[in-house]
Amino acid sequence: VLAILAVIVAGILAALPNILPKEMQETLRQSTVLRPVTLGLDLQGGSYVLMEIDRKELVNTLIVQQMGDVRAVLREARIGYKLNRTPTGVTVQITDAADADKAFEALRNLTQPVDTGLFGTGVASRIFNLDRSGQQFTFSFNDTGLESRVGQAVDQSLSIIDKRINGTGIAEASVQRQGKDRIVVQLPGVGDPDQVVKMIGQTAKLTFQLVCESQPA
Repeated sequence: VLAILAVIVAGILAALPNILPKEMQETLRQSTVLRPVTLGLDLQGGSYVLMEIDRKELVNTLIVQQMGDVRAVLREARIGYKLNRTPTGVTVQITDAADADKAFEALRNLTQPVDTGLFGTGVASRIFNLDRSGQQFTFSFNDTGLESRVGQAVDQSLSIIDKRINGTGIAEASVQRQGKDRIVVQLPGVGDPDQVVKMIGQTAKLTFQLVCESQPA
């Protein structure tokens, strides 16, 4: 009988914080181990946001970067060229046929290898395929490499979003990957999805500070 009564009293004490005002909940939180039950999205409502990688923008960024890399490599090698963009990559026309082999050696390093396996143990692939036809070189997307790059973008975004959400102190927030290119964010108790999108989409800021080595303080 005493054991049953003790369990009932313990249950009442454990459930008590759920019906107390927030001020008293905070007092109990600081002075005891008693905590109110955190209600999930299904019980207290909240915001559910599904985000997706913009493949078109990612492809555009990769092409722009590739064009910049091609320019830099060929200028450093002092090779004349004509550069054009295509919907699926970049074409390079070498002006002098005598420089074609030299250009091939320089351009073959710009295919951007990526790892397509789990935990870095998979088969190495490349974002771009390089094809040669005389003096013309064509960079075109490799489907496997591009999918791997999309996956990397999702992983990077997942880490950034998780840090931003956790930095707000929202209890029981959930940030999970869904499929190949989507991220699901669930925030119990947050009723304005626009606020969530604004919070997640804020631009990061990177600053550099000079440090005096002789006086670190």
